[in-house]
Amino acid sequence: MATTTATHHTCQQQIRARSAAPQPEPIADTEEYKLPPVCYRPLFAAGHPKYTTTIDDVPAFLRDRYVISGYRRLCYSYTACLRSMTYVNNESGNVLTHLSSLFIFAGLAVSTNYNLLPAAMSPGRASWGDYFVLYGYLASACVCFALSTLFHTFSCHSHSHHVAWLKCDFVGILVLILGSFLPGLYYGYFESRLLMLFYMAMIFSLFAVGVVVSISPHLQKPHLRWLRPVVFFSIALSGTIPVFHHIIAHGIDASARSIGLYYMIGMMGLYIAGTLLYAFNIPERWFPGLFDIVGNSHQLFHCLVFFAALTHYYGIVQAFKWHHSAQSVV
Repeated sequence: MATTTATHHTCQQQIRARSAAPQPEPIADTEEYKLPPVCYRPLFAAGHPKYTTTIDDVPAFLRDRYVISGYRRLCYSYTACLRSMTYVNNESGNVLTHLSSLFIFAGLAVSTNYNLLPAAMSPGRASWGDYFVLYGYLASACVCFALSTLFHTFSCHSHSHHVAWLKCDFVGILVLILGSFLPGLYYGYFESRLLMLFYMAMIFSLFAVGVVVSISPHLQKPHLRWLRPVVFFSIALSGTIPVFHHIIAHGIDASARSIGLYYMIGMMGLYIAGTLLYAFNIPERWFPGLFDIVGNSHQLFHCLVFFAALTHYYGIVQAFKWHHSAQSVV
């Protein structure tokens, strides 16, 4: 009898201990995944055999269509997420592409401070506005790349943390869009402050709407999934309005010099190309499994976003130099 009572108390203690310990949250979506009829071995490298798994062994929110292997398991630990960057997995390329982009743009901020701005300051014509739009753009790019890096690093923590970091990633994209618009508005409408303020107010308002759509839990329901891409596209499209206005008012040649028009066109072309690759899962849709670690559409998208941001930076530098040169003085 004493033995039975002791066993009963021991079981109760174990139950209480298990209930008190933190439990992994339930996975929101565990739908079965059907593998493509033909899968290829990963190109160049494969995910770590001990620490990674395949697409049919992870929850749906971690799955990337046509990426078959190299998935990290849910770890419920930020330390484990950071440790996953020490071995090869299918997020390694996504992290490295935007982490390196972050370092490069941080270096551009330093070189801009020591090379570009002092040269313009010598005639005494550079103003706080120049600093604001130049460093505002560089900061917006750094924020975007940093939040993207953090999302891809911590996306395997848990479902709730995945969603939270994904929202941060969306906000980072909006910050880069906002930062990209400001230099063109500042230099394009420098002599028309009312128009400049009007377009800036429009962009900031759309930015606020985009942030609300990205982070509001009430707007994350499945039947509203269409809303975020529509808002993002509308914000990006709205940026073409002041550009066309400037072209109509001043002509293509003047716009090319004063707002870096050709650089803007190059930037937009790179963004569109990256978005199309990402949206249509090119090239991995044609060779499932081959680009699991290197060369998939998400990595190509990251690279094209970096080159687009870099192209726009050189356009801003051109506009800056022209506005502070003798050619721009009437």
